[in-house]
Amino acid sequence: MQPVPMTERDTRRDRASALNLHGLLAHWSEAAAAGWPEALIGWEEDERARRSLERRLQSAHIGRFKPLCDPNIAHAFRNPWHYSVDRWKYWDAIYVPILVVRGQQSDLLPKAVLRDMMRRNRNVRVHTVQNCGHAPALITDDQIEVVTQFLYSNDPGAR
Repeated sequence: MQPVPMTERDTRRDRASALNLHGLLAHWSEAAAAGWPEALIGWEEDERARRSLERRLQSAHIGRFKPLCDPNIAHAFRNPWHYSVDRWKYWDAIYVPILVVRGQQSDLLPKAVLRDMMRRNRNVRVHTVQNCGHAPALITDDQIEVVTQFLYSNDPGAR
């Protein structure tokens, strides 16, 4: 067996200490003489890395259903009263400027409904956010700028 340089010896001992391998540390000289520390420390580090990955994968629920939104949102649609309300009557009555910000992939505001909204009320301005679901978060600068421009363009006292 070749002698191990002092820095390597210290590093192995530090690794064993960081892993709380107290039994190995207590019998360090015998284990080192037999050439065991590197293998034992390596096995322990590998096993801990494997178990850590396993725990993270289990907690990630990979392969299981993960809702993309609050599943209770559907409760609002259980009461059918709103299906009999003529919402177009209210939409048509809006006479102030309207900004509709829609996600390109929205399944709640289809393109056909948006076209009807634009046809029925000429006060509407539409901005579609690409690669986005129903409701854009309005947290990126370009999305905020759309809203800012709309608000300032409709305020006679602004800037």
